[in-house]
Amino acid sequence: MTKILVVCIIKSVPIEVLNVKINLTKIKRTSGQTHQFSFEQNLEPLLVEGESIPFLKPVTVKISLTNTGGKLLHVTGTINARVKLVCGRCLSDFEQEINIDFEENFIPSSEVTDDQVERLEDEELTMVKGEELDLTEKVIENITLALPMKIICNEECKGMCQECGVNLNEQSCSCKRLDVDPRLQVLEKLLKS
Repeated sequence: MTKILVVCIIKSVPIEVLNVKINLTKIKRTSGQTHQFSFEQNLEPLLVEGESIPFLKPVTVKISLTNTGGKLLHVTGTINARVKLVCGRCLSDFEQEINIDFEENFIPSSEVTDDQVERLEDEELTMVKGEELDLTEKVIENITLALPMKIICNEECKGMCQECGVNLNEQSCSCKRLDVDPRLQVLEKLLKS
């Protein structure tokens, strides 16, 4: 059995924790107006299902926040990031651009009565406490959800040889491979004897 040692060298970049916070003090007073915000930060790698996913460039978040005048704050935005992923078939590193559009509705907690709290979830409204709208969790959540469930470098990826471990996208090997259904391997052994 061949053992593979993977060594990662990470370029040293000043790293911050994502901070997407908007002060609502003036916005609450400007009914019917839209305000634009932009954030750009180098971020720590995401930890998703035990895998560290580094960002290769600063994450950019552009937000348009509208005070609808009816106590509702409507947020639309875009998130742009570039991450380094490891292919689940061939174990090669590859880069993936992530572009996400998102939309959320918020309501100040001062405008919500106790009996309305349960209805907020049904109406897809998020309650905002205080004078600050913190979109950090929403941004991280959207980036995480935009990652592919099955991480592969491309649809035609041939993966690695199960015998010698060579990346079949880069070279071929002379290993004998029989694609036998594991349930039929017992019959194969009978035929050989």
